[in-house]
Amino acid sequence: MLFVSTIINRKLYLKTGSSIPGALVNVTLFTIPAIQVYMYYSFL
Repeated sequence: MLFVSTIINRKLYLKTGSSIPGALVNVTLFTIPAIQVYMYYSFL
């Protein structure tokens, strides 16, 4: 997942010149699965 995030962030940075879109990609790629795992194990 980190490898995919790095590739996407690099392409977005080269396209936009800003690191903010890459940061938003990181938020979605890492936070959403973490919430899903937390909710799954919390309500077993």
